[in-house]
Amino acid sequence: MWYRAFASLSDEDLASVVVYLRSLPPIRNMLPQTQIPLARKLRYVGLPEPILAPVVADVSTPQKRGEYLANVADCAGCHTSWYHADALMFTKLFAGGNSIDGPNHFSIVSPNITFAPSGIGYYDPELFIAVMRTGRVKARALHGTMPWAWYGHMTDEDLKDIYSYLQSQEPVKHLVDNSEPPTFCKLCLERHGGGDRN
Repeated sequence: MWYRAFASLSDEDLASVVVYLRSLPPIRNMLPQTQIPLARKLRYVGLPEPILAPVVADVSTPQKRGEYLANVADCAGCHTSWYHADALMFTKLFAGGNSIDGPNHFSIVSPNITFAPSGIGYYDPELFIAVMRTGRVKARALHGTMPWAWYGHMTDEDLKDIYSYLQSQEPVKHLVDNSEPPTFCKLCLERHGGGDRN
């Protein structure tokens, strides 16, 4: 559950989600009790933190609105290296390098989505929207881990505002190419395509 990202939902947007959920017919579905491993429980002690004040979104400019949408979509959650405190890429927003494990033993390292040449510096707003709508960067398909099918339902204005926000962030040189065989990367301390060229 992306509670940290969803905690940034404005009160108005959260109320809209509640109204939508209440409009759906109820489904009775008994689920087993959630089992959380002890190490993960300890990692999340004290979280989530309570929200003690109203949450209001600053959508005064396309860039601010894009920041709000990118926070709710948790773009930084995947596209930022959070796990190797001694890595040069550690906490460099949107520079990639986050190893993501999924079912069936697949693992992928998130790519750089800053506007550096090694990221998405060649994207224009139209290409960014096309990637989010189709899951393809021209002839190359995105990895199935990227939830483009959900983000593709955003409006053109939403996606252009996220593009504007990403464009305002620091460009970071960090090549991650998951179409190549993995090699060790001295910047993020992960193994990924293009790692040996960093």
